[in-house]
Amino acid sequence: APLRRKLYDIHRVVGVALLPVLIVLSVTGAAMTARGLSAKIKAPIVQKVARAPWIKLDPLVAAIAKSAEVKEVRFNPQTMQARVLLVAENPPWPGATDSVTISLTSAAVSPIRYAADSKLTQKIMGWLYPLHSGLVFGSLGRLALLITAMGLLLIIGCGLWLWTLRISRK
Repeated sequence: APLRRKLYDIHRVVGVALLPVLIVLSVTGAAMTARGLSAKIKAPIVQKVARAPWIKLDPLVAAIAKSAEVKEVRFNPQTMQARVLLVAENPPWPGATDSVTISLTSAAVSPIRYAADSKLTQKIMGWLYPLHSGLVFGSLGRLALLITAMGLLLIIGCGLWLWTLRISRK
């Protein structure tokens, strides 16, 4: 077949083969975008706070790390709290974290908040990023996304080349 026909066939076959993955990526990406747009945008609250006697977090985090694997510690200066994210014991979605909140002024530690006890809507939203990024399927999922991205570039390249061939014929 002539080059133009080969490019057209490659363009169509790769497009049909990648359609299911592209649909999943489009739906999950749109849902994450809609979630971000629906979140209320709050102006930062600026308030002067008297210098509080900060506590040392290292001993508390070390004590928490004895019972669970610490993933991350996040600080919130407005509420004067630190949130310790732990690797979830029974994660309801890939990358889920359990958490403990520590007051930076009184050293009060809240009870552990398990990801498995989250609301259904939070569990559904928690699945969006792992599904969108391929984390659900591990290395195989990421490889599939890499192939999909390369295939998408191939579709675009073939389409542009066909377009330039059509313009040059006119």
